[in-house]
This record gives sequence, structure tokens and C-alpha cells, in this order.
Amino acid sequence: MYGINAEEKIRKEYLDAFDKVIDQMKIRQHKFQNQRDAIYSLHRIYDDYNTLVEAQRRYLGKLADYELPTDVLILENLIVIAHLYEKIKEAQETGVRIRLRLSCSLVECGIHDIHLVEIFGTFLDNAI
Repeated sequence: MYGINAEEKIRKEYLDAFDKVIDQMKIRQHKFQNQRDAIYSLHRIYDDYNTLVEAQRRYLGKLADYELPTDVLILENLIVIAHLYEKIKEAQETGVRIRLRLSCSLVECGIHDIHLVEIFGTFLDNAI
């Protein structure tokens, strides 16, 4: 159905995207650690316990923006990982929060990468 050149082109495109995904994960992890440090220091601002807890609750609610799934790595398929990560990021940018529970590798699933990308892409586009 797809030529070898087309598949190689798609594979390269998504491998490049995967490198970007790893870089983004590192950046977001660093930013998240900074936010966590800010939460720990809130006790220096608020004098009473209830006000402190309420401020921490509000602040923690904002941290969802930094939450990107690292469990996609369990799939062990670089092209699919990069595609899913980009789709989840796209959803977050539109205000949609996607939660995935992934528990197995796709290395030996028997479905071509091109088809997996198409399946997951369609599914997530419809969800978004």
C-alpha cells in the first residue's frame, strides 16, 4: 500500500519529532520542579494553615499544564510515541485534557507504524 520511500520519509519525520519530544519532556520536568519548589515555599507567605492549604490547592490545579504523559514510552515504538505525544500536546493547547493508561509495548503488535499513526491520530482527532 505504501512505498518504501514513503515509509522511510514518515519514519524520519517521526524520529525527528521523537527527539523533540524527549527535549520537551526534559524542559517540562525542569519547569515542573521549579513549580514544586514554589509550592513548598508558600508556607513562608501564609500565616494560617487553612489559607496555606487553599493557596496550595489553587496552585496545584494550575500544574496540569505541565503534565505530559511519560507513560507513552512503554509503547516502545518511537514513531507512535512521537505522534501520541504531539497529539496530546495539541489537545492541551486547545484546553482538552487527555488521560491515557498504557500498559504494553507495541513492538510486536503486527500493525504497520503508518497504520498505527493513522488509527491513533483519527481516534485522538475525534476525541479533541
